Amino acid sequence: MIAMIGGFALQIAGIDTGRPMDLGADGSLRSQIVLSLCYLVAILLLISSNFWTTVRHSWPVFILPLLGFLSMLWSPDPLLTLRKSVALSGTVLFGIAICSKFGTVGSLRLFLWTLSSIIVASFVWVFVFPYQGVHQATDVFPFEAVHAGSWRGVIGHRTALGQLAALSFVLVLFYGRVAFTSYAVRVAIITISLVCLYGANSGAAYAVAGFMPVLLATLMLVGRCSFQIRIAALPFLTLALLMIALFGGDLATLTLNALGKEPDLTGRVPLWGYLIGLADQRPLLGYGLAAGFTKIVSPQIEGIGYGQFLNAHNGFMEILISFGYVGLALCLALLAWQFWIAARLLISGDEEKSHINAFPLAIFIYMIGANVVESAFLAPNSWYAVLPAMTMVTASSELSALRRLGARSRSLNSPPGLLKRQYRREPKRRLGVGSNPA
Repeated sequence: MIAMIGGFALQIAGIDTGRPMDLGADGSLRSQIVLSLCYLVAILLLISSNFWTTVRHSWPVFILPLLGFLSMLWSPDPLLTLRKSVALSGTVLFGIAICSKFGTVGSLRLFLWTLSSIIVASFVWVFVFPYQGVHQATDVFPFEAVHAGSWRGVIGHRTALGQLAALSFVLVLFYGRVAFTSYAVRVAIITISLVCLYGANSGAAYAVAGFMPVLLATLMLVGRCSFQIRIAALPFLTLALLMIALFGGDLATLTLNALGKEPDLTGRVPLWGYLIGLADQRPLLGYGLAAGFTKIVSPQIEGIGYGQFLNAHNGFMEILISFGYVGLALCLALLAWQFWIAARLLISGDEEKSHINAFPLAIFIYMIGANVVESAFLAPNSWYAVLPAMTMVTASSELSALRRLGARSRSLNSPPGLLKRQYRREPKRRLGVGSNPA
C-alpha cells in the first residue's frame, strides 16, 4: 500500500531529480512491475471477498477511469492515455479491494499504518539521504528548483509531503487509537507529522492541517445529536459547501496572505486562465486523459513563455481539459452521489459510531478542497485515488448494514397480519373430551 499512495516513487523508479525526464516515455520498468503486482493483489482481494456486492454498491467511482479509456478515441497518444487509464483504474480498484476485504475499521487501520510509515520514513530520509529527501537547487522539471530547501521526503515533492503530513496529523489525532494503542506512539507520530508539515512549507497543507480538525470535530458532534437535529444540520452543511465552492478562491487568498505565501497559488491562477481558453477549442470531449495535456496543452503554454507544467494543478480544470464539458458534467454527478452517500451515513448512522460515520463526509470535503490546487481527481498511484474509493465503499457498506438492520427490526415488530404471511400457521387441534385447553 505504501507504493500505491506514492511512497518511494523516486527510489523505485530510479529517478535522479537533477536529470531531465521524458514525460511521454514508457516509464520505469521497476515501477511498472511493482504497481502491476499491487493491481494483482487488489484483484485477488476482491475475488476472495464479496466482489459483486462491493462493485454494485460503489460502481460510480469507476466513471472517471472509464472516461479515461474512452478518451483513447480522441487522444493524441492513445498508448499514453491507455497506460494512465490502467493506472487510475488499478488505484481505484486497490482502494475498493482493501475496504471490501478488511472492513471499515480494518481498512482505516491499514491506511493509518501506511501513512505513518511514509511520514516517519520521510523524516529519516531528510537527514540520512538529503539529496533525495530535500528539494535541491539542481532539480529540473518537474521537481522545480524554486523549492530548494523544502522537504519532499520519500514522496518526491514538497506539496505531496505536506498533504500527507497534514493528513497524518489530523487522522492520527482523531483516529489514532484504531491503529496505535500506545499514547506515546500517537504523540510521536503527530509530532513528526507536524515537523514534516513545517519542512514541506506548503500553504495548501497548512490549510488542511488547520481546517480538517475543525471539520471532523463538527461532523462528529453532529453525528452524536438526535436524528431530528442531524436532519436540521444537513442544509447548513450543504450551504457551507456551496460557500466554500463560491468563495474558496477569496478564502485561499486571505489564508495565503496570512501565511506569507503567493496569493496566485504559485502561478496557478494565471495558468487556469490560459487553460480555459484552450478548453474552448475542444469544449465537448477535451484532449484526452494525460496525453492531451502532455502533447498539446503543455507545449502551447510553454510556447507563450509561461513555463512548464505537468498538469492543470486543479482537478476540475484537469477534467475539463481531458474530457471536456461532458466529462465535467459526469464528474459533478459523481460528486453529488458521493455527497449524498456520505451525508446519509452521517444522518442515519448510529450515534455510537459517529466518529466512523463522519469520516467519509470529511474526506469528501477534503477532496473538494484538494482539487482546487491539485489535479487530484485523475491522479493515479496516489492517496487521492485510494482514499475516496475506500471511504465510498465504507459509506455504502455501512448504509447497507443499516438497511438490513432496519428490515430485520421491521419484521420483528410487524403487526400480526404480516406475521401470518411470513410464518406457517400451525393447524388447530380439536379438543376432545377431557382435553386440557392449556
